[in-house]
Amino acid sequence: MTNPTTIRRFEQGDIVVAFLPFNPQPKLGEAPPRGSVKIGGLWGKRRPTVVVSAGRFNRADDLLVALISSEVEKARQRGEYVLRHRTVTRLREESAVRPRLHQIVKDDVQGDLGALHDDDRRGMLEMLRELLGL
Repeated sequence: MTNPTTIRRFEQGDIVVAFLPFNPQPKLGEAPPRGSVKIGGLWGKRRPTVVVSAGRFNRADDLLVALISSEVEKARQRGEYVLRHRTVTRLREESAVRPRLHQIVKDDVQGDLGALHDDDRRGMLEMLRELLGL
């Protein structure tokens, strides 16, 4: 049987929930952070993320995503992109895209929260251009 997430076509701006392992991992005997889960021997959290890789690059088994955070005041102080059109997504609170990129396997996608409004997708890309000096 084929996993439906490997068939699904992901596009830049899709907001998905994915398991992201902690780096570094908690040391043996050390309590993991509150709200953590252990999957495949690794501690991490299920986090909202946004697909930043363009659709033509999303045909493989992996995706490039950026974190979405509800710590909006910190995001504003750091110059991160605060979403302006959150209501078109299923994000519960005001959120920002953090320029922390992760490569994930499509099979690690555990939920779908919609897609960014075109204005927010352009704002996210501008933030990433600044991050990369492009």
